[in-house]
Amino acid sequence: MSEVPPGSMGLTLQPYWSPGLRVPGPEAKGAIIGWGDVHTRGHLYRAILEGVAYALREGKERTEKRSHAAITDLRVAGGGSQSD
Repeated sequence: MSEVPPGSMGLTLQPYWSPGLRVPGPEAKGAIIGWGDVHTRGHLYRAILEGVAYALREGKERTEKRSHAAITDLRVAGGGSQSD
């Protein structure tokens, strides 16, 4: 994956796969956007990691806004947290 540049050459993933999500809303759908003949599995994998990372960032920012407190430490568990 290290050979795939940030942004996955325009490949974007919206990680809204679970039904009934509260944020951004229950109507949200997961999607892979921008797939082309230049993309490989590495691009898809990086797009997945980037999409999940942006979703975590959105949740962090939303929590900070509602709580009026800055989050300075964040712990992530599971297989994705062990990726390079």
